[in-house]
Amino acid sequence: MSKQIFSPIFVSVHTREKHFIKCIESLQKCTDAKSTELYISSDYYRNDEEKESVLAIRKYINSLKGFKKINPIFFNKNVGLDHASRYSFNIIFNLHDSIIIMEDDIEVSRLFLKYMNKALNFYKNDPKVFSICGFSPYIFSNNYDQIESKLFKSNRWAPWGFGLWKEKYISFGDFRKGEFFFKDLEKDLKSKKFLKKVNSLSKEYFPHLLYSLKKNKMPEYDFLTGYYCVKNDLYNIYYTKTHTINNGNDGSGLNAKKNDVLASRMCVNKFVKKSIDFSNSDKIFFTNDMPRPQTKSILIKIKIILIQLNIFDFTKIIFKKLKY
Repeated sequence: MSKQIFSPIFVSVHTREKHFIKCIESLQKCTDAKSTELYISSDYYRNDEEKESVLAIRKYINSLKGFKKINPIFFNKNVGLDHASRYSFNIIFNLHDSIIIMEDDIEVSRLFLKYMNKALNFYKNDPKVFSICGFSPYIFSNNYDQIESKLFKSNRWAPWGFGLWKEKYISFGDFRKGEFFFKDLEKDLKSKKFLKKVNSLSKEYFPHLLYSLKKNKMPEYDFLTGYYCVKNDLYNIYYTKTHTINNGNDGSGLNAKKNDVLASRMCVNKFVKKSIDFSNSDKIFFTNDMPRPQTKSILIKIKIILIQLNIFDFTKIIFKKLKY
């Protein structure tokens, strides 16, 4: 039997002190917490309004206990989330071959680290597995309590508490930085076969990828990862019962808007209640058809038309002015 490896946790934080404390306290209660190193990236404040929160968070970080080792990564100027994360990942991957990645608004079950560590060890040599996802989209189902507890795999990716390996991170980075990324994207979006696969993730993928192509702008991380997994026939491992919830649907996030419907689904009483036995990925049920908050089809069609006409940004500005 191979030796148990405990992957380090990485958490990025800026000013959301209450969310962050709830995240850390849930991690401290996890099985495996005392065997796990914790890396925390704290970006610098951009103005005096953020100063108090950033300094309070850093004071809290310096007081932390309950983990094998705590590694603060404090920036002395504001560098932004993307740079802070990439810088931190380079530090971590110089010392470790796998990682568990968290945002500061994620709250986890007591079994989260046990699930992540076991899965990262079990699937580390499987070339078809891209990541291990702690969040289960089945939390959006109206009959969540009646859903069978089991593993499944999907091209869809959920960022709300996930784990992956150094080599997969590097491969994904090479994909992002590829010289012919946008030429390949253009070709893929013209393929009916490929579009059918992408649309199976969500009808929102095509307009987002199309907009990125039109603007010669890298897609947002969620869409980019889903695109990458479809393109390379890679899977993300899930469990139908969730190990994480996201508390950032209160409008406090960098990109997420306030969403009372999503927030109402994020309840700790929906956390998984028992440990999981893993199976080889080729024996796990595959689906991209998971519950998700739906955008009306007519709005998606309108968005596609506006993007194709190159007037989406202008229309968006006008709509915001009329709304507010």
